[in-house]
Amino acid sequence: MVGVEHVRDVNNPQLDTIKQIWNMAKPTVALVEGRLGFLFTWFQNPIKKYGESGLVSKLAKSEGVDLYTWEPTRNDQIKILLKEYTAEELALFLSFRPYFSNLRYGKPSNPNEKLQKYLESRTDYDHVRDVYTSWRELDSIWKRDFPDIEWRDYSDEHGWPEGYLSQIANASNLSRDYHLVQIISELVNNGETVFVTMGVSHAPRIEDALKGSVN
Repeated sequence: MVGVEHVRDVNNPQLDTIKQIWNMAKPTVALVEGRLGFLFTWFQNPIKKYGESGLVSKLAKSEGVDLYTWEPTRNDQIKILLKEYTAEELALFLSFRPYFSNLRYGKPSNPNEKLQKYLESRTDYDHVRDVYTSWRELDSIWKRDFPDIEWRDYSDEHGWPEGYLSQIANASNLSRDYHLVQIISELVNNGETVFVTMGVSHAPRIEDALKGSVN
């Protein structure tokens, strides 16, 4: 289990650590954070495209190791979060989350268009679909609820603004951690050697739970 800072710098030393632990572990299954899309390695660098998940994908593919995402499905996560939060709050969170996450790699030249794309793709699920249709609606709500923060310049690298979005973010991470522990426990207890990468904040949160669930 390797907790890392999300980076897309091919020279970052933590990528060497991933390779070293991979070679020591000799895994039979690899789990990565996020959802890997189609990766054409002959013209896309997997690290520049997907960070540490891209590297693990490359290692798994080169050695014939099964590779999976450890993320719960978005439909499942939405159902869980809707027990505590409104569809409006959740749709706002789902739209801004990828924008804030990716800002650590650089601000896009077209923030409004980027947010619109995230709104359309990340809320195209039951219960949150068509709650909002335009980035302008999100912008208006943001200005109302977080007037002192310019969302176009905001990164979640140091957390979310205090309030309901921060609460949703925490609840979302807890549901993801719970799902991750279940997957790792099931695979290990079935005799698999599991190699898993995740953001550095996840690793300490699940360590004790794993110790109690893996035979």
